[in-house]
Amino acid sequence: MTKVSGPPGNFGDATADVAIGQPNLVSGACNQGGGATLTTLCMAPFFGVGIAVDGGDNLYVADTQNDRALEYNGPFGYKQTNNPTADLVFEGNNLAHPSGVAADSNGNFYVSSETHNQVYEYTQPVPLDTADLLNLMIGPGAQNPNAASLQSPMGLAIDAVNDLYVADQANNRVLEFNEGSSPGNKVANGAGGQIDRSHNAPNYVDAIGEDAPGGIAVDASSDPPHRHLYVADSTNNRVLGWNDVSSYVSAQPAGIAFGQPDLFSYKCNNGVAGGDVAGLGPDSLCGPARMAVDQKGNLYVADSGNNRVLVYNTPFNAASGEPGAGDGVADFVYGQGGAFTTRNCNLDGASATTLCNPAAVALDGAGNIYIADAGNNRVLEFAKAGNPPVASDALANRSYGQGAVSDFSDTLCADGVGQDPPPSNHGMCNPGGVALDQSGNLFIADSSNNRVMEIDAPLAGTQDATRVFGQAGNFTASRCNQGASSAPGASTLCAPAGLMLDVLGNLWVADVSNDRVLEYDAPFGSDTAAAMVIGQGDGGNFTTSGCNRGIAPGDLNGLGADSLCSPAAVAVDSNIDLYVADTSNNRSLVYDGIIATPTATPTPTASATGTPSPTATATITVSATATATPTPSATPTPSATPTPVDPELAFSPKSVKFGKSTIVNSVSKPKTVTIKNDSSKKSKITVIITRESAAAPFAVTSQCITSLAPGKSCKVSVTFSPTDTTAQSGELIINDDETGEPQKIPLSGTGKARKVKK
Repeated sequence: MTKVSGPPGNFGDATADVAIGQPNLVSGACNQGGGATLTTLCMAPFFGVGIAVDGGDNLYVADTQNDRALEYNGPFGYKQTNNPTADLVFEGNNLAHPSGVAADSNGNFYVSSETHNQVYEYTQPVPLDTADLLNLMIGPGAQNPNAASLQSPMGLAIDAVNDLYVADQANNRVLEFNEGSSPGNKVANGAGGQIDRSHNAPNYVDAIGEDAPGGIAVDASSDPPHRHLYVADSTNNRVLGWNDVSSYVSAQPAGIAFGQPDLFSYKCNNGVAGGDVAGLGPDSLCGPARMAVDQKGNLYVADSGNNRVLVYNTPFNAASGEPGAGDGVADFVYGQGGAFTTRNCNLDGASATTLCNPAAVALDGAGNIYIADAGNNRVLEFAKAGNPPVASDALANRSYGQGAVSDFSDTLCADGVGQDPPPSNHGMCNPGGVALDQSGNLFIADSSNNRVMEIDAPLAGTQDATRVFGQAGNFTASRCNQGASSAPGASTLCAPAGLMLDVLGNLWVADVSNDRVLEYDAPFGSDTAAAMVIGQGDGGNFTTSGCNRGIAPGDLNGLGADSLCSPAAVAVDSNIDLYVADTSNNRSLVYDGIIATPTATPTPTASATGTPSPTATATITVSATATATPTPSATPTPSATPTPVDPELAFSPKSVKFGKSTIVNSVSKPKTVTIKNDSSKKSKITVIITRESAAAPFAVTSQCITSLAPGKSCKVSVTFSPTDTTAQSGELIINDDETGEPQKIPLSGTGKARKVKK
C-alpha cells in the first residue's frame, strides 16, 4: 500500500495536520457526498464513535453509518508518512453500527455492535476486504443480564495483560473478559457498577433503597414494638418487608422483596417460577401502590400495573396455619378471574370480577375487602374471603361511585368534563385511597375531584356520602384547593390519595399535590378543617404548598426531616407513630408518637417521646430509575385536574416524543426539556424548580433543582425504556413556587420489537 504524505503542519500548535475520511481539512460530508470507499467515512453523532491506536501506531476507527470498522497503517504524526487510505476493512458477520474499537498488544482487534448487542474479535493479520476471518463473538446472550450477555455495548478498552473491558451501556455496567494473548473467552469474569454479573439496575437497587414509594403499611397484628413494616417500592416493582420496624429505622436490609427474585432486581413482572407467563405470576409485581394488612397479618397489595390485588398470607409467620404462609409468593388474586397469569384492565369487560389500575386496598373490622378501582372510577367491596379463599370470593358484592351499588358495568368519571356526569355525593373520579374506621364508615380519596368522601355505616343499600373534606362541604365542587389562585388552607385538598384512620378515629390524608399530610380530629362535624399539617416546615403551615419547603437549619434546599414531596400514602400504628411514603423524595419517613392538639392556629405538639416536633427517624433513599411499564390507563399516584402552564415559565419542547425507534428492553438516548424563567418583569423573579418526576417507562436522568432569575434557564433530561411494543404515555411533572404548579410536559413513545437473527 502506497503511503501518502500528509501536510507539513506546525509542530506543537492547536491546528490539525491530517484529515482521514475527507479530502481536506474543510470538508465534512458523509462518504464525501458519494459512496463508501477506502478513503471515506460516515460517522453518526448519536452513536459513541470509537477510535484507537495499537502498539505499532496503527489507527482504528468505527465507521458507524457504513457498518464497518477500518484500520489505517501507521505511524502518524509530525514528519511521518500519514496514511488516509484504509488498509483493513472489518465488516460483515452481521456487524451493524459499530461504536467502540480496541486492539491488544498482539494485534487482535475488537469492535462493538450496539444494534446487535455484541462485541466482535478479529485475529490479525486480516486480508483487505475479507469478512470471514471473525475469530470470536461475545453476546448477545440468551438471558439478560448475565455473565455472557450484552445490551447496547459501546466503549471498549484493553489493559496491560490484554484483558478486554466492555461498557455494557443498557445494562448499566462495565464487564471484564480475561482474554490474554489468545482471545476465546465469551463469559465475563467481573462486572463493575453492579453487585454481580446477573444484575443491571441503574444506580443499583439494593436492600434498603426506594424509588418513588407509593404505599406503606404496618402489621398491627404483630407484637409491639416489633411490628412488621411493608413499603411499596413502586418504580422498582417490588414491596419491601421488614420483620421489625426498628430494623427499618436503623437502615437495616429488608427481609423480603415481594415481586422480585432477590433484593437487587427491579423489573416489572420479573417472576421466575415455573408457571409464570413472561414473568407474570404470583411472584411478580408491576407498579405496586397502596397496601393493607388484616387482623391475621395477611398482606394485601394493589398491583396497579397488573390490574389486580394480591394477597400474601402472613409473610413473616410460616406457622400461622394460613395457606402458603411464610413467603413472598401471593396466595390469592382479585381482578383477574382468579388467574395469576393475566394482567388485562377489565378482562372481558368491566364487571364484578375485574379491576383497572387499582390504587389502594383496605379492610373493615369484619374482614370485608375494599379496593379503590381507580381506572374504573369506583370502589369495590368484596365480602370476607374463606380460608382458604375460592374463586367466588373474588366476586364483588357492592360498587361505590357509580349509578347503583349493584352496577358493575358503569365506569364513568364523575368530574363533569365532556359527557361525564358532574361530581355529586356518590359519583367519583379516579379514587386513589380508601380506609374504614372502627364503626365501619367508609372514607374514599376522590383524587381527581380533590376531595375525601365519607360514606357512613351501615353501607348496605346506599352509596351516598354524608360528608366531604376538601371542598367546604360542597358535594358539587371539585377544584384543587377550592380554586384558590395562590395558597391552600386547612380546609382544602389537591389530589389526595392515601388515607388512614388511627385508633383514636382521627383521619390522616396524603395531600399529594400540596406536598403535605393532613390530620383531621375525630369526631368530624360540619367544619372539615384539618387540625394538623406535616411536610410544610417544622411547626406546620396550612397556607403553603410545594415540594421540600422545609425550614430547619439542617435542611438542604428545603429537603430534611420537616419536608415532603408528593407523599402518596400514610399509615399509623397503635402508638400513633406515623409512616409516610414520601414518593418524589424516594424515601419513607417515620414520625414517632405524633398527636395533634387543635388550637386557633393548629401546630404539631410534642410527641410521645418528648421531641418538640415531628421528626423523621428514618430517611432512606436510592436514585435508581427502573424500566418498568405499568398499564398506561392511569398513574399509580393520581394527579389533580390539570392546571394551565405558568405564564412565567417557558418550556421547550412542550411535549417529548420518543417515537417508535427505541428497542424493547433497552434505554433510549436522553431527550432534553429546557425550562426558562420567561418573565417580562424588570425586577428579579425567582422560580424554584424543586423536583422533576416521570413515571416508568419514562425516567428523569438529570435534574434541574435551582432558582431561576428572569431570562435564565435549566435543563431536564428524560429517557424512555419500553418493555413491550404498546404505545406508552406519561408526564414530566415540574413543581415551582409560582401559581399554576405543578407543570406537566406530555411524554410518549412506542417500543420497537427487536429483530431476531435468522
